[in-house]
Amino acid sequence: MKRFRLPLVAIAVLLMCRACMADAFLERLSGQWSGGGWARQTPEAPREAVRCRLSFIPKGSSGSLEVTGKCAGAGSQSQVSARLTPLGNGLYRATWSAAGWRLDHMSGRRSGDRLLFRWSSQEGNATEVVTGEFGLALFGSALSLKTRQTTPKPAEIGELELRRR
Repeated sequence: MKRFRLPLVAIAVLLMCRACMADAFLERLSGQWSGGGWARQTPEAPREAVRCRLSFIPKGSSGSLEVTGKCAGAGSQSQVSARLTPLGNGLYRATWSAAGWRLDHMSGRRSGDRLLFRWSSQEGNATEVVTGEFGLALFGSALSLKTRQTTPKPAEIGELELRRR
């Protein structure tokens, strides 16, 4: 029976580290990023040019990645705050807050160097739930962020292209 202990321990360690393996993508995102693109305050609003400086910081043993920074447009500035957490098997959850948008219920799936979240939001006492998608794609030293509302009225909300600083 002793000869089976080592393989069983190895299997147990691999199973416990399943979430650790999913963190490799988030580890590659860690660091300082800056760049620009466009965003809009509401689905009906016009696109505004924006510039952003974001920090992606690993947080503790959970493998989470905290995102902080600022984005600025024509005469306005917005704080960005987010947390991306791996769940294992290529699944993630997240929260994201920027420019009046607060997305608390985000669940995502990674495919290669892309991570796509589906989100829902309900403002204050509103009865209408707004849903959408938020995507991150890593291309070497470039990071693309895109978000869009899918219901009640489909609309592109923002697109950023960032580079490592």
